Amino acid sequence: MDELEAALRIARTNPTPKDIENIKNGLGNPEKITYEQFEKVVEDINNVDQVKELKEAFQCFDKENLGYISPETLKEIVKPMIGEELPADELQHMIELADLDGDGNIDIDEFVAFMMQESE
Repeated sequence: MDELEAALRIARTNPTPKDIENIKNGLGNPEKITYEQFEKVVEDINNVDQVKELKEAFQCFDKENLGYISPETLKEIVKPMIGEELPADELQHMIELADLDGDGNIDIDEFVAFMMQESE
């Protein structure tokens, strides 16, 4: 299974020895794995990396460490991106798309879920 570690490094996933052990255990410790199994492992690793990056991005937006992004904060985030203030109805629509619990804010889990959905 050293080939698995080498292939994962070529795929730029940089797994730790513990990661390799967990992957092997998750696959049932086979002598060889199929290409489909390898693709799934790389996809799962990439998703974990993407979630980590999104959580870091959320922390940048949540400057006051409130645990959520308010509509006002979202307005401040979006303005420099589009070069103008987002109309209230469009801002509300963005909140509604991401706000799964209906509290009017976007928490970290909602942010990650929304961004992962948008990337698919």
